[in-house]
Amino acid sequence: MPAERRAVLVVVDGLRGDLVGEAFTPNLHRLATSARWYPGHRSVFPSATRVNSASLATGCFPASHGLHGNVIALDEGDGLVPVPVGPPEFRERLRRATGRTLRRPTLGERLRGRGGPHWYIRTLEQVIISALAEFGMPAATVAGLTGVWTADGQRKIAAIGVKIAGGVTYHGCAVNIDPDLTRYDGIIPCGIADRGVTSMAA
Repeated sequence: MPAERRAVLVVVDGLRGDLVGEAFTPNLHRLATSARWYPGHRSVFPSATRVNSASLATGCFPASHGLHGNVIALDEGDGLVPVPVGPPEFRERLRRATGRTLRRPTLGERLRGRGGPHWYIRTLEQVIISALAEFGMPAATVAGLTGVWTADGQRKIAAIGVKIAGGVTYHGCAVNIDPDLTRYDGIIPCGIADRGVTSMAA
C-alpha cells in the first residue's frame, strides 16, 4: 500500500510577501525555499477577512460561494438593505434571510461523514507532526491535550484552536516558528501550568 501523502497549506495573514526573507523571517524563508512558494499570491478579496475565509473554507472564489464583499444587500423582510459581513451575528442573519450561509459546502460540512471535529483536530495534529519532521524535528501528541508537543511531551510547539459551527470552520493552528518565548512567562499558555512552550528555532 503506498504511503499516504499530505499537503500542508501555510497562509501567512498580514505579512507582505517581500518580507519573507533571511533578514526578517529566516524560518519562514527556509520553509518557503524548501517547499512550493507562491510569491505572486494575493488575497481573494481586499480587506474582508470573512470573504477570504469563506474562500479558504470552500475552495471557491466569491462568485461561487456567494459572499461577494465587505457589505452585501440582504432582504430580511423590509426590502434590500446593506449589511456588513464582519460582525459575528452576520452569519445567522444571512441564514435566516436566505436559508443558508454559503452556496458551496465547507470543509466542516465535508468532514461530517468522516468523524467530525475530533477527527479533524487529530488529523491537523498529524499534519503538523509530518511538517515538523521535514525540518528534522521529532514531535508528538499528548493524550488528553490538544496540540503538538516536543517528543518528550513537555513543551508545546503548535497550538490548535478550531471552532466548527453550522458547517463552517473558524481559526486553525499556529506553529511557533521563532517567537520571543519570554512573552509566555507572564501567562499560563492554554491553561496548562505543568508544561512549557518552545519553537522551531529554540
